[in-house]
Amino acid sequence: MKLFENNSNNSINEVQVPVLKNQTKQLLLSKRFGIPSEKQKTDFVRSIVEMITDDLQPLSFVENSGFQNVIRLLDSRYLELLPSRRTLTRSILPDLYSTTKNKLQDILKKSSYISITSDIWTSLNTDSFMTITVHTFDSAFVLKTFVLCTLKLENSHTGEYLSQTLENIFNEWGIRHKIVAIVTDSGGNIKSAVNKLRIPHIPCTAHILNVIVTQALVFRSPYGDNTDNDVLEPNECQNTQNLNDLLKKCRSIVTYLKKSEVASRKLAEKLIQLGASKLKLKQDVSTRWNSSLLMLERLVKLKEPLTYAMLSLKDGPVMLNAQEWEVIEYVIPILKPFEVMTTELSGENYPTLAMVIPLVRGLHISLVSKQMRTYLGQQLKQKLLGNLNSRFKLIEEQNPKPEFSRATLLDPRFKKLAFQHTINAENVEKSITDELSLLTSEHLNEENSNNSETPEIQIISNNEAVNLWSFLDDKLNTEQTQVTSVSTADNILKQYFSLLHSNRKSKPIDFWIKHKILLGELFNL
Repeated sequence: MKLFENNSNNSINEVQVPVLKNQTKQLLLSKRFGIPSEKQKTDFVRSIVEMITDDLQPLSFVENSGFQNVIRLLDSRYLELLPSRRTLTRSILPDLYSTTKNKLQDILKKSSYISITSDIWTSLNTDSFMTITVHTFDSAFVLKTFVLCTLKLENSHTGEYLSQTLENIFNEWGIRHKIVAIVTDSGGNIKSAVNKLRIPHIPCTAHILNVIVTQALVFRSPYGDNTDNDVLEPNECQNTQNLNDLLKKCRSIVTYLKKSEVASRKLAEKLIQLGASKLKLKQDVSTRWNSSLLMLERLVKLKEPLTYAMLSLKDGPVMLNAQEWEVIEYVIPILKPFEVMTTELSGENYPTLAMVIPLVRGLHISLVSKQMRTYLGQQLKQKLLGNLNSRFKLIEEQNPKPEFSRATLLDPRFKKLAFQHTINAENVEKSITDELSLLTSEHLNEENSNNSETPEIQIISNNEAVNLWSFLDDKLNTEQTQVTSVSTADNILKQYFSLLHSNRKSKPIDFWIKHKILLGELFNL
């Protein structure tokens, strides 16, 4: 209506006529199709709720006039069925949550083993929350991931408080006894909380990678003569005494281009003149190093048009010089493998624990092979290698956690090939053999108990001499069980290692399903 408010009344009437026609049309539709059935009503409300939850829309979305107009246009019969925000909050969403929770509890009841990931985060208004996610295989051995809850943390994040919070959630869902591992970041309080629960704690590798790179980017390189002709001298520019300052300089350029309408227009014009792709600069986020990598990559892609645009601006920040561009162009390739590894380990549709050891080894090989011509580049390379070694040096040796090496050995894609040192693979194999022997022994004892026609053999009668041999018979039976279980465990592992490695892009679970009968208890392990 605002478009016509300065026009004559005739113009306004012209706008109102289609509205009347639409209302008449909807009235005819309602008469023709009748009142929506109960199923149609239920499906409509469910679709509205799913739209809000799937698209993360605010509950007030249902009260937006634009959305209501769309419903009115499509079929006015459903407009009166549109739930209000109050109805959503007080009845529909609680009922949906209860139904969904019951379904999830049924799924978890059927699961034998469950792993947990937990993260503590802060909202924009500085409230702290904990999100707990559960991972398990369903009856068809398909990996499933569900968010159990996101709850507000009301007290200080002490180990005791976090431990009790986790305990309460696990007991509420009835999964405490099924949890085989909890993955969190390496924060001291959350590690303490998990340890108090006596559940294996696995540090988040992606978080460790973030720490490795972040620490490497903030070092300050000393000035000094460098006699190596293949290495450029440190830049004399004050803004590039270290990589952190170079990032600040890049950040100031990006910020200026994003805030200045004139600068943005100049860059857009240069892109058109040079026939370049219409890309935009990316601003990094201080808490995520990979956002800095994305910022640098985009700067390099826009190097030529950006340089021309900045030269035509008088009030802009100091532009990058040739040496600074060279540093950036050498820094990107050395940081890229960390991004690739982080992406590989961030998948939700496949287990990632077994991938850590081979990826760490591949990352180390990649870093060593990089040739850095700039002084800052060389310093970054050494810092990254040092941090990588200090964080992952003992990961093959089952230190600090044995789960990494065990998962790698039992992954049909890797087995022993992923280990740098053979002795480490052999030690892991021995550890698995011992556990497998125990499982096999329990299985044999259970079979013997079930297959025995006379569970209790008592030959006491009058011949007490028979009892004189009981101690020896018991030892012989025990020894036989131990020998059988050990030999069985050895044979199972030999069978496993004799099978061809799976394709690296295949799903390990498919291998285990296929060879479940052949590998027996190793499947459960």
